Amino acid sequence: MACTIEMSLTETPPLESGSSHNGSFRDHFCRELSCPPEAFEREVMRRCLFRRARLLYPWIELFNGDFFFHERKLIERIANERNLNDIRHDIDFYQHKFVSMSARRGAFRIRISGQRLIRIVRRVMQADVE
Repeated sequence: MACTIEMSLTETPPLESGSSHNGSFRDHFCRELSCPPEAFEREVMRRCLFRRARLLYPWIELFNGDFFFHERKLIERIANERNLNDIRHDIDFYQHKFVSMSARRGAFRIRISGQRLIRIVRRVMQADVE
């Protein structure tokens, strides 16, 4: 079941870096986008994959189910985070450790976009602040 509301990934409102919220990223995402919790990881992945990766995703999953292991682990890790600094740190670590060290992830962009992910995080967590 896909989430029903599409988000614009431009013009993300500012959110204080150290701000902490009552709910986790997963809580905010599911509430703001009417997404069932069981669809959270799949929906975040879908929204954050680069276009080429989005097209290849079903085939890669079919033939190499562990290819997106690090992306899934990142989404799983930030799901329960409440602080934007902690989320940024996790995304930066992913990009440094797994993107810059891998041609298929870096050059070919068969991965999630850290910028898209942080925009989504800021967007859904900002809605709670307003």
